[in-house]
Formats: sequence, C-alpha cells, structure tokens
Amino acid sequence: MKTTCAGLVLGLLACVGVFAGCRGETLDVGSAPEAAAGDASGAPETWTGYIESFQLPSGGGDVTLTLSGPAAGTLVFGSGSPAPPTDASKGWPDGYRNDAAGKPVEGFAFALVDGHRTGERLTFSIAMHEPWKAWCELQTEVHPAETPWGDAYNCVPNTGTRTGAAGACGYGDGDGGIVPMECGKLELCAAHVCRCTAAGCTVDLARSPKKAFDIALAGDRASGTTPFGTIRLARRP
Repeated sequence: MKTTCAGLVLGLLACVGVFAGCRGETLDVGSAPEAAAGDASGAPETWTGYIESFQLPSGGGDVTLTLSGPAAGTLVFGSGSPAPPTDASKGWPDGYRNDAAGKPVEGFAFALVDGHRTGERLTFSIAMHEPWKAWCELQTEVHPAETPWGDAYNCVPNTGTRTGAAGACGYGDGDGGIVPMECGKLELCAAHVCRCTAAGCTVDLARSPKKAFDIALAGDRASGTTPFGTIRLARRP
C-alpha cells in the first residue's frame, strides 16, 4: 500500500491533536515564546523613589522607573504629564526658560537608551532633548543657519539673539534691527535642540545630550548614581 507525504503529515497532526486533547491543553503550533519582560514572571517592574538633594520645578524629586524588559523601559521625573505642544511660536513646556539640556521635563516618560543589565546592575542613559521632538516637528518656519553639527537650517537664524526692554527677546535682522521672538522658543532654537532641514525640524536623539544612570537592584531596594544625585528606589508590589 502506498502512503503519500500529505497523508503522513495529516496523520502526525491528528496524533498531536489527540495527545493535546488527552491532557486538556490547546497546542498553538508555530507560536513564538513571549519576550522576557521586567522580571522572571514576565510582568513589568515598577520602581518608585527619589533622587537625593534634587528638586524639580514643582518642588519634589520623585522618580518612577518602569522596566518593560531586562534593560528597557521608561524613567519619569515627578508626576502627571505635560500637555502636548500645540503652539510653534512659543517655547514648551509653558514657561520654559533655558533648561533644554540641564533639567528633565517633569512628567515626561524618557525612554531608556543604551540599557544594560548584568546581574543586579542596571545601566542606561536618557536623551535630554527627547521631550521636544513633538515641539520641534511643529517648527515649519526654518532659516538658513549653520549649526555646530553642520546642519544648514535652524528654527532661528544665526544672526545673534537679543534681549530687549522688559525681557522681550528676538534675533538680529542683519541690518541692526531685532525681529521679535518669544523667549522660550528663542532659547530652544539657539540651543540647537531641534535638527532642521529645508522641510522642517525634529529631534536627533543620537546627538542629544545624555545623562547616565548606574543602579544596583538588590531585592526590593535599589540605589545608584545619577548626574543629579544619588537615586534610591523601592520596587512596587
């Protein structure tokens, strides 16, 4: 009696179905295993705590670290979340002044960059310009302007920035005059937070200033070093 390849395959599949049914299990043929998440159970890890001697504009220094993988996740300073930018003519967040590369935006979920986890040691960085990606992409008015990275455009021309009476800001028009510009926007553009082309702007995370974290995770407690001070965390149940 001849047996075709198709018959053999159907027979094997039938056997698999019988054995799985006897055990009361459903066999998902061909499914890939789930990627490892924050801990051995596959659930994300959430750590909350503070940074010593560090104060956000709101007055606190709380931080929340969420690990969605061994060394992947987000870091949030403070609570809440900033309203998304909607006005290209003003700096963001509201009331922003000259903190683009220094202090983190409160409430923004920074993605962990270059994360590594070896045993109890977790290292990663955050890109300080990341929060301004959406704001930079609102900037449709660009100007020919050389930048330190060799770009040909920026959201403000490199004709010099000025602060006039009553704190008014602007940039030089090339003839000795001043073109008004809201101070927050002027400072962000002058700090080269955005990377612009003739078509518009965005944020280049590769060239953004980075802040590095080195944390020891020991059981349900963690501590380590950051550019802002010593970080101390506890794992949430």
